[in-house]
Amino acid sequence: MRVLIVDDNLTNRQILSETLSSWRMKPTSVSDGPKALDELDRSRKERKPYRLILLDERMPDMDGYELARRIRARPELIDVTLVLLASGDGPHDKRKCEELGIFVRLMKPVKSSTLLDGIVTAVEATERRASSGQLRTAPVHGLRSLDLLVAEDNRVNQLMLMKMLQADGHRVSLASNGREALEQIDRQRFDVVLMDMQMPEVSGERALMLLRERETHGQAHIPVIAVTAHALKGDREKYLAMGADGYVPKPVRRRELAAAIAEVLAGTVASLTEAEAEAEAEAEAEPPPAPIYDLTEITAQADGDPNIVRELVDTLGSESERLLRDLRAALAASDWRSCGEAAHSLKGAVSNFRAPRATHAALAVELSAKDGQLHAAQLDELERSMAELLDTLSK
Repeated sequence: MRVLIVDDNLTNRQILSETLSSWRMKPTSVSDGPKALDELDRSRKERKPYRLILLDERMPDMDGYELARRIRARPELIDVTLVLLASGDGPHDKRKCEELGIFVRLMKPVKSSTLLDGIVTAVEATERRASSGQLRTAPVHGLRSLDLLVAEDNRVNQLMLMKMLQADGHRVSLASNGREALEQIDRQRFDVVLMDMQMPEVSGERALMLLRERETHGQAHIPVIAVTAHALKGDREKYLAMGADGYVPKPVRRRELAAAIAEVLAGTVASLTEAEAEAEAEAEAEPPPAPIYDLTEITAQADGDPNIVRELVDTLGSESERLLRDLRAALAASDWRSCGEAAHSLKGAVSNFRAPRATHAALAVELSAKDGQLHAAQLDELERSMAELLDTLSK
């Protein structure tokens, strides 16, 4: 395990390095917070990430809590294990550790056996919380309760985003297209807008352009995070150039979303996250053989609440029935645009359930509709895939 030690005391760093090396760990030590952040940047570029960071609580300029806060503000470091080495007990130390996802706080001087037990406990706790989606993302990023607008035409995605954001303590309003989003922005001040880029009537792209045009005439700037199911190379740069403050690909992951909100409110845009890079790679690759669905991630996003998962499944059922009906009618009228929009919306809904067969079938219909070459056989295949998915989910 690669371990980063951050302590302003040289003797402490040497003792910790020798102890960790005796356990066959690979320690690196630095003397302060800024050097630690530089080292974390370097290790990421070299693709040699640290899994564990030992933080001294009391350091000049940037103490252990502030360094932990800055580490948690980086999406690529959200799951790294933090262990705090403390010199005393403060009145709010426990609460600060909980907010920053620090599961173990050890008092100096630390015996080697205590340190080893603490590291094992912290690593296991971090992995459990990460796999269950229960890392406290909003407090980690220091976010207050925010007023957020979700502009999304897909009801499954609306529900998913709303549950994620409400779980982090935010107030959420919904809009089903760009026109509704602009109308709501006229009526209410939002801290951040999550804008789906492909929506009917007025697209997210058009709404974003109109919003930025208004700002040239004196309207206050509103942070916008572009959301897209395409996740193609260049999407991030394209939407940032259009005026978006941040970008997240679908299916949206709770920790990535919290990080994106924190970044745009801080006025920064992080480099490509692992989730975005993974999405871009998936977009370019042929879909491999896979199960009908995987509820692991959607259950984690719902904080393990089976009632929310059932609600999402029920919503998928009603939405897919409506969208497939719209697809049949649009195909009969050779309305390729409506076909493409309905297929795109259905693809976005099923992707939340990690359902590769149904997602791929919806994508095939969407692409064929764009080319004006959609055939009834493709729609038949999509309906079969959806029936298989919904039947399996219902059981």
